[in-house]
Amino acid sequence: MDPTLQTSSNDQLPKSSSNQELNQLPREKFWEVIDIYRWEEFWCSSTEIERISAFQSHFQADDNDVIIASSLKTGTTWLKAVCVSIIHGDSDDEDLLIKGVPHAYAPNLENQIYQDSLHPDLSSAALESLKMPHKILFLKYEDLKSNPIEEAKKLASFLGKPFHEDEDVQKVMQRCSLDRLKNLAVTKNGMTSKVPNSFFYRLGTVGDWKNYLTPEMSERLDHITRMKLQSSGLDLQN
Repeated sequence: MDPTLQTSSNDQLPKSSSNQELNQLPREKFWEVIDIYRWEEFWCSSTEIERISAFQSHFQADDNDVIIASSLKTGTTWLKAVCVSIIHGDSDDEDLLIKGVPHAYAPNLENQIYQDSLHPDLSSAALESLKMPHKILFLKYEDLKSNPIEEAKKLASFLGKPFHEDEDVQKVMQRCSLDRLKNLAVTKNGMTSKVPNSFFYRLGTVGDWKNYLTPEMSERLDHITRMKLQSSGLDLQN
């Protein structure tokens, strides 16, 4: 599969994705089972395209919405767990992470919220009542791993829930440690959108990609990343 993120005229799909329109897009097989299409510079299944189109057409963000935007396998589940714990406090009687995985409280837009309906009722979406002091916060997984306390403080301030005692941030990060999250019963035994919850966690080790990507693959991805983020001001370490 060619992951190059260059667009052509065929990559632009109208908001209503008919079979005829899908057939005009570059297509590959994902896991030799699912047809995926290059659309708006990403590879998506037909159902994902339909849901994302509905989101783009109808979603109206409120000032108090919190949206986590991340690539696959970049610590999203862990970050959601930290957000849930910060927002809902650290009471031992209200440990939501024991009752459900982080995705249950901060659901994925295209694969959860828009799964059953292209016009979902968003009035009860998780995290909706939070007042944000700023609009965008960039977090890096490497920083979360190397300096979790300071990054958690930064995140809490952004979410409008600043920590007042160091003990509070320590308690949240202990509750959200990867070892604890991986070994919770809801992780070992539950499923989310037909996917075992255990699949949402890997080693959580910085640099583990080196065990899976060749130097050539790494350089190609670095080139694409530099090209897409060159004017963003972000400095992403390898």
